[in-house]
Order: sequence, then structure tokens, then C-alpha cells
Amino acid sequence: VGLSGGAAAATGTRINGNVDGGDDHDDCSQEQQNHEELVLRPTGILDPKIEIRKLHEHVDDLLEEVMAARKRQERVLITVVTKRLAEGLATFLQERGIHTAWLHS
Repeated sequence: VGLSGGAAAATGTRINGNVDGGDDHDDCSQEQQNHEELVLRPTGILDPKIEIRKLHEHVDDLLEEVMAARKRQERVLITVVTKRLAEGLATFLQERGIHTAWLHS
């Protein structure tokens, strides 16, 4: 399905053909439980792919991903919920020779 115009994307046009003006989500919620949706931003930039992984050894998994990105000369942005977790993760990565900095809102 092709979409035209940034205004349509800004109002909530969805790839699957459903248009939601944002006022009443109860009617759409049951329909949308069994499929994925892709919301286009006014800029046309798509959201990044999100992977959900098991919690077991999540810090080791994160460290492996950071090291793989480092080999490709890429940067990594890690988001966390609390300032304390950001400080702890930054310290953990710095102890392993990874240049890090944390920023809070």
C-alpha cells in the first residue's frame, strides 16, 4: 500500500490500511492484537528494528553486541530506565576498556 504526503503520516496512517485519528483506541485495540503495524513518521524515517531477547545473561549479550559494533567502527546507543542503571552500566563498560558516557534528561 503506497502512502503519499507527510500530513497523512502525521495523522496516524498505517501501512495495513487502518487510519486512526487518535481519539478512540478501544475500537482498534482488539483488531490490532493479531498483527504488527508500521507507523510512518512525517520525516519518512522508519523506526529501528527491535529485538526482544531472554533476560538470562543480558549484560554479557549487550557486551558482545557493543564489541561487534566496535569492530565495525560503529557507535552504540543504549537506553535504560534509571539514572543509577546508566551510571552502573557506564562504569561496567569503562572497566572493560569501552569509552562510554551517560546522559540523563
